[in-house]
Amino acid sequence: MNIKRFSFLLGIVLLSRTFLAAQFPTTNMEQLRNELNVVHRDLSEALDSGDVTRIRSFYSPNFYIRLPKNKTLNLDDIVTLLRLAETPTITDRKNSSVIQELKFAGADVLVTVEHNRDATYKLQDGSAQRVVEVVRQQERWTKQPDGWKLLTIEDIEQKQRDVTVNDRKTEGVMPNYAVPLTPNVDDQTILNGGYGIIFIYRMNDGAIIRPPIYCNDQKVAQMTGGTFLKLKLPPGKYTLKSEKGDPTELQVEAAQISLLVLTIDAGFPRGRGKLRVDRSIIAAQAYKLPKLLDLNPLGNDNIDDPTKVVK
Repeated sequence: MNIKRFSFLLGIVLLSRTFLAAQFPTTNMEQLRNELNVVHRDLSEALDSGDVTRIRSFYSPNFYIRLPKNKTLNLDDIVTLLRLAETPTITDRKNSSVIQELKFAGADVLVTVEHNRDATYKLQDGSAQRVVEVVRQQERWTKQPDGWKLLTIEDIEQKQRDVTVNDRKTEGVMPNYAVPLTPNVDDQTILNGGYGIIFIYRMNDGAIIRPPIYCNDQKVAQMTGGTFLKLKLPPGKYTLKSEKGDPTELQVEAAQISLLVLTIDAGFPRGRGKLRVDRSIIAAQAYKLPKLLDLNPLGNDNIDDPTKVVK
């Protein structure tokens, strides 16, 4: 390496050290840990209170979460998920955090944190569902004039998840959502026009079959895995079905949204589609944030009656 290049790199290093010294007047890692412990404590208290405005104050405006398969969630997406989680009645909740590791990353600090969440929900039938989970993740924090702000979250690892209903362990994933569901902006015009919307989704189950969707015995579509479909219908009573299971009777109301899931019922020589109403938060998430579940709009080549379909 020649002397000019070495001198240039040395200048960059010294400049970086000067900048870091301005950002962090002390290099005492214990002091940084104490500061960020206080920040995480305050954020946990905000989560306990359910105060979305206060929760947002901890995040940078350009905050995002990096998920597997290069998917990301921005701050608005996170607020949407928080509100979905709040729709059942929460009778008790407790959030806490433990910082496991921290290190400098330029002008920011990378923090490995273990978050503990304990929430009890009152379900529609009066049962009490408790969800206890432990999640470890890496967070990037930056110090701004108005305090520490969270920039990114990545490398998320779920360490524990226990769900009980009335103190008995269950395989249930999430509590029911409370209807009516807040519509997406793009659907609001349709709902304002006097229609109701039926949202149907099918997870990416690996099966190549395309079960049909019937509305009042008329075929409207056939669904592939990893897709969703939105039907716009005038108010009235409708019967929806696929191939197996009892037909689903729905009373469609103007400006309301109904959520249904299509699953594959195994059988010989092939599986068959089964359609049912889905009141889980997973269904609400499929409607509000389909990208999070790898769901895409059903293609036009699988739609038989486009007059009933929201595009």
